[in-house]
Amino acid sequence: MSELFSHTVQRFNSNKFLILGLGLMFFLASYTCTSAQEKEPLVNTGDSVLVCGFWNVENLFDTRNDAWNDDDFTPAGKLNWTTKRYKNKLEHTARVIHAMDADILGLCELESAAVLKDLLAESELKNKGYAFVHYDSPDERGIDAGVIYRSAVCDVLNSQAIAVTLDAGDKTRDILYTQFKLKKTGDTLHVFVNHWPSRREGEAISEPKRCTAARTLQQFISSRRLESRAVLICGDLNDNPWDSSVRHVLNSARPGKNTTATLLNLTALLNVREGGSLRHNGRWDLFDQMIVSRSLWDSAAAPFIHFMHYSHVVFSPQWMRVAEGKQKGSPLRTFSGNTYLNGYSDHFPVLAKFNYER
Repeated sequence: MSELFSHTVQRFNSNKFLILGLGLMFFLASYTCTSAQEKEPLVNTGDSVLVCGFWNVENLFDTRNDAWNDDDFTPAGKLNWTTKRYKNKLEHTARVIHAMDADILGLCELESAAVLKDLLAESELKNKGYAFVHYDSPDERGIDAGVIYRSAVCDVLNSQAIAVTLDAGDKTRDILYTQFKLKKTGDTLHVFVNHWPSRREGEAISEPKRCTAARTLQQFISSRRLESRAVLICGDLNDNPWDSSVRHVLNSARPGKNTTATLLNLTALLNVREGGSLRHNGRWDLFDQMIVSRSLWDSAAAPFIHFMHYSHVVFSPQWMRVAEGKQKGSPLRTFSGNTYLNGYSDHFPVLAKFNYER
């Protein structure tokens, strides 16, 4: 018995370094995987899924003093918008987009096509195969909507800027319409990127402007009989899913058994009490929304692509959030008033996944 015990001890002593080495390798591998996941929480699950999203990037301006009202975003402006700060903004925006890993991503608060080119030239994005669609809008600050897409995933068949005409010569952003052909299935996907008028003047006073934007979009979709097609509406609507402009004028509804609406609001499925896409005066809102036609919701109606249920989320990793203080958990923004925070945006992005049927 003592000989057996001695033999066992000898075998353990001879292999303990191997055992310890394997254990250390396993620990390091687990730590590396966990750290990488926390750093870059990728969401794209391969060529069986199409990932779409939207993000208000919060004033992506270059440093040039253009014809628009962008004096604040210049080196001599009150925000001291230097080349270094612009570069930081590009790097931070690229980090978020890289982590989102979307195939089609609507964006707003872009100054120009030039800043989109600078953005896609960033190291984290330049090899991801993105192209973009952009039009200059009549917005007084010169901010526009755009969409980036993987050219290996889809082609642009058509695009245009849809003007939103307000009363008394007031100006706002166009709605960007892009018609994509998905290379995997041949499906046509109609994408609308929106940035409706803000609430800066007050919610009630500015509401008619957002209703005008909603009516413009609804009439465009109806006039081209797109209700039965694969339609994706995304954007910063500056209203919540339950507000009149979204619910009644656009005529979008929370998906459910009792609704006959042709536009189904995915964001209405989220619980704003658990958080939203932006926070103002301590209150969460869901201004950043994704809305689909019924054919994208119901797999029986869709030709070859449909929404993956429960996949719609507000993309809000910890590194995009304020870490402490009264605003803890809120989006870590670029500026708070005139104070430079060197963050990401005052909005979180939103994402949704769609399954390919073949």
